[in-house]
Amino acid sequence: MDRERAKTISREVVALLQDFAAKNGLRVQVGGSRYSDVMSRFRVEFHETGAEAQAKEEARARDNWKLDAPLLDPPLPEDAFGKVVKIGPHEFRLNAVKLGRQRYPVTGFRVADGKAFKFGASTVARALALPGGLR
Repeated sequence: MDRERAKTISREVVALLQDFAAKNGLRVQVGGSRYSDVMSRFRVEFHETGAEAQAKEEARARDNWKLDAPLLDPPLPEDAFGKVVKIGPHEFRLNAVKLGRQRYPVTGFRVADGKAFKFGASTVARALALPGGLR
C-alpha cells in the first residue's frame, strides 16, 4: 500500500468515524496510523462529551497528579494541578503527570490556544518558584 492510498483510506475512515460519533454523542480521536505494503492500522479512541464527562476526567487527572507529582525529581506540589505558570514568554495550565515519560513527565496546555506541551519536572519547579510564576 503506497502512502497516498493510506492517506486516502485514513481520511475516509476518519469521516465515517466522526459521523458515527456525532450520531452517538461522542467525540472521536484517531491517531497512531501505520501502514505497510499490505495493511493500514489506526488507533481509535471514543470519548464522552458534556460537562459531566469533563468533570469526571478532571477529577481523575487531579487524583493522578496528587499521587504522581510528589514522586518526580524534583517533586512538584500537589496543589499545582490546574494552576497557570509562566514558562518562557507563554503561560501554561498544568494538567498531567505521566511517570512513564522520564524526560518530560509534565503536560501543560498553553493558555493562549490550548495546544499541549510536555515539560521536565525541573522546568516546572523553576517556574513555580519564580515570583509571579504561579497564579
